[in-house]
Amino acid sequence: MSAITKANFYNLLKQAVMFSPAGAGKCSQLQTFRVLEQGAGRLLQSENFGATVCDREKPFFWSRAWHNAKYNPNKVIFDFPVLAVIETDYTTSKPLSSQQKRTYNMNLVVLDKYVADCDKGKCKGCEGRTINEIYEDTEALLFQALRYIAGAIVATPDCDEDAGLYNKDYLKALIDTGQINSYTQGKDWGSLMENNISNARAYKAALESAGLYGNAIDIQLSIPYCVETDYDYESVPDFGILAHQAGCKNCG
Repeated sequence: MSAITKANFYNLLKQAVMFSPAGAGKCSQLQTFRVLEQGAGRLLQSENFGATVCDREKPFFWSRAWHNAKYNPNKVIFDFPVLAVIETDYTTSKPLSSQQKRTYNMNLVVLDKYVADCDKGKCKGCEGRTINEIYEDTEALLFQALRYIAGAIVATPDCDEDAGLYNKDYLKALIDTGQINSYTQGKDWGSLMENNISNARAYKAALESAGLYGNAIDIQLSIPYCVETDYDYESVPDFGILAHQAGCKNCG
């Protein structure tokens, strides 16, 4: 298995939300991260975004609102703007080989909620934005998250035995705060991603029934795999060796 995994990639996106800088209002800072399954847009209209208390230590969900509520196990909550990622499909080179490369097609989207307060004369702040302004704000937040990915390297912190993906500035912050003393650097993964993705399809996204509008982009994530399996031929119960026609009453 490669040191780089989908979980590493999801964790980078999660951190892009966690460390998103505060701005003039809540709408200028990413508030929630979620890994979605295809067709799971309905979760955007739920109270907990389909997350449970078990998501706290995993790379598939993070919510600033839930964090500020001290991860209340009785009520998982989230807020907009949301950064979501969906794995749409993937291809595999030499799928029967022990040395493979799987390329995942990922859809990244930032969505925010439209509040129709302009009709009431409240036209300032996050609640007073038009849909066009939401499109502009979510586009900026989407590319903010992409820049966090571009700053990632393969590294092994001194407190960990396994290599993973870490943003360089995040590692510096860990050293500055004394959480780690040093790390061993590997490939500059973010620069490789930046060079490999020279063009990508980006577009406006909307879930009008829920009043959600934003921006999305399609990118590819390639991961090398070493597939080695030690099959177990000893633990299967021994029922004896059966003849080819054993149990066949009418074999033609």
